[in-house]
Amino acid sequence: MAPRRAKRAAGPQVLYVGDHIYGDILRSKKTLGWRTMLVVPELEAELEVQAAHGGVMTELRALRQQRDGLEDQLQRLEWGLAHGPRARPRPRWS
Repeated sequence: MAPRRAKRAAGPQVLYVGDHIYGDILRSKKTLGWRTMLVVPELEAELEVQAAHGGVMTELRALRQQRDGLEDQLQRLEWGLAHGPRARPRPRWS
């Protein structure tokens, strides 16, 4: 639909597709009330990389979780050393 004709249509009846986040998408939605869709050409390459290296990302997430658990354990041990053998660490809020 040509932009001039589209301005006559009611906001929710128009789906505006663009590739510029401000000029196309935000302005059209905010000013005219149109539904909008952003085209991101670079996303295709990102999805290909993710598909090719998905196993590495899964392993990285698992290693980060393991690191977080070890850091928690280390903090509890350090707290115990600093506050004596009878001291009990505060409960963890998960």
